Amino acid sequence: MQRRDSLRYLIHFVGDIHQPFHTVADGNGENGLKVLVKFGGLIKSPPKNPEDNLHAVWDSTLIRQTTYAWGSYVDRLEGDWLLRHPEASQTLDPVAWTLETHKLAQDMAACIDNGATLDNSYYDKALPVVDEQLGRAGLRLAAVLNRWLSSAPACTLP
Repeated sequence: MQRRDSLRYLIHFVGDIHQPFHTVADGNGENGLKVLVKFGGLIKSPPKNPEDNLHAVWDSTLIRQTTYAWGSYVDRLEGDWLLRHPEASQTLDPVAWTLETHKLAQDMAACIDNGATLDNSYYDKALPVVDEQLGRAGLRLAAVLNRWLSSAPACTLP
């Protein structure tokens, strides 16, 4: 039970560290920064509920406006980003990951005021960052799990 819970927390925390607005306190992680989403992304039609906050846009809207399903996003990363960035898992330092992600949060929130409209130009700027962060998170999680499992004690049967 404890090992399973530890694994769940590890997966969750590695993912969270790579979501830019999980690394800032500004506006409670930008949950308080209201925006109007007008980009269609690769889906081409804007979301049904365009009123959101910047944090939620980064949690899900950018991904939903890129592919119809999470599995499709994984396929997209495996076919492009992951092949070009094997170095992403070389640093297994969560502090370095957090600082790197925090800088991205500052860049992606710069000049966005409360009530701002996020259009296709914002989407075009954000999408490579989303790809990079999801790819890094996946490669780094795999590296952490490989290290953890290689040092885990062997199971013995009664």
